[in-house]
Amino acid sequence: MLATLKYTDLRSEPIPGDDRIWGNDLYPPPVIDETYVGKYLARMGTERTLASNDVESKQLDLLSASPPTWLNHPSHIIPGKYPKALSPPRRILAPSLNFYPPDSPPNLFPSALSFFTSIPWCSRLIHDGSPTCGRIPGHGQAITFIPQCFNPASSRHEQFIGDTLSHGYSRAGAAATTEETASSLLDRKQPPLRHMLSLFRPSDDSHLHDPARPILRVATLFAFGAGTSGYEGILHGGLIATLLDESLAIVNELNSALGKIGSVFTTVSVTASLNIRFLAPVPVTEEAVCVTTWIDDVQSRNTIMKGEMTGSNGDKFATVESVWVAVGAGN
Repeated sequence: MLATLKYTDLRSEPIPGDDRIWGNDLYPPPVIDETYVGKYLARMGTERTLASNDVESKQLDLLSASPPTWLNHPSHIIPGKYPKALSPPRRILAPSLNFYPPDSPPNLFPSALSFFTSIPWCSRLIHDGSPTCGRIPGHGQAITFIPQCFNPASSRHEQFIGDTLSHGYSRAGAAATTEETASSLLDRKQPPLRHMLSLFRPSDDSHLHDPARPILRVATLFAFGAGTSGYEGILHGGLIATLLDESLAIVNELNSALGKIGSVFTTVSVTASLNIRFLAPVPVTEEAVCVTTWIDDVQSRNTIMKGEMTGSNGDKFATVESVWVAVGAGN
């Protein structure tokens, strides 16, 4: 049986019509029908036409596409086989998990951890043991890692976050204005995104190593540098949208790196929609912000994800609801 089911916190009762008992933190997402996914890729522009002389008459008719035929076992998906253009390197840097991607900058993780640990509310988020509420409740101390967008494999990968935002802004040679101080001149040498650190907590001792139990909730800390404003002193809304979208991706990325089973984690998922509510302006002087993201629902081939950006006192700056679509193997 495959049905539309809701991820619900602390759910322990059986799913109606299903004789299996699911834990508080798992539901194996359905496997995607490959024919339908091929049509989805065409709609994205990856496959614009069929290989035919009569191109216009043989374009895929997406509006009249039949519903997908669902498969019942994850073995139909080939782990690690992705559409070439979407194939992601596994670049999570997590010393506590012994994840050390090749060519990772040696100071990348320690500098981020040191920076966020120096901020009291971030330090509590990282070091509190087994909190029962808050941004990432769970068992034990948080497990911290650098996501792959901040640790790209090469100059061809993750260019926007991993290069443009983390290295690309410098006006060190620009002439000073009369209002600028020596401190502000130094500040504008900083990249727009100075540090990034993600963290999660398992639900219990066996959660991390059980392939059938995905991690459903991740928090990511961001520290801003120079060149991030739209209106003076206010973080640009486009940057907020970028960080929300990237943080949503980290949930699937983490589960894939941990070897969790299910089509969402053994195939590539891409953003199909992103609905953001901007609730309050983010001052560029904000020392750090936290984006918490989680899997909320599974509806056939779509994964519904949600998230929120909060500041030091927990006030919400923005919320996001997003649909992610799993892209099948070999397309």
